Amino acid sequence: MIRLEILQNSLVKKEARLAELLDSHFDTVKATNGQPMNDKRNWASHFKKVVKQNDAIRSANAEIYKTKAAIERERLKIAGVGIANAVLLIKNRQSFWLAVNMEGKK
Repeated sequence: MIRLEILQNSLVKKEARLAELLDSHFDTVKATNGQPMNDKRNWASHFKKVVKQNDAIRSANAEIYKTKAAIERERLKIAGVGIANAVLLIKNRQSFWLAVNMEGKK
């Protein structure tokens, strides 16, 4: 399996994890029904939970961004290798034809 495929599979997993985190966050918000400010005992624990979820979502987004950047770099490397191979092929053909032409002149 090439590196590009590994990165793409990783991206799919990270996006699925982000979707799970978002669903969990929305479920937490729905469960409180907008009332954590009125809860005199448990409002702090609710906000602590929401802050943790926000941090997890933020870090998941950062990881997805890094993975997308790595995928793009890998695609550019592959394209660059293709270009480099084409340049070498052209140079080899030119040197071949130069050698053929030199032999013909002798």
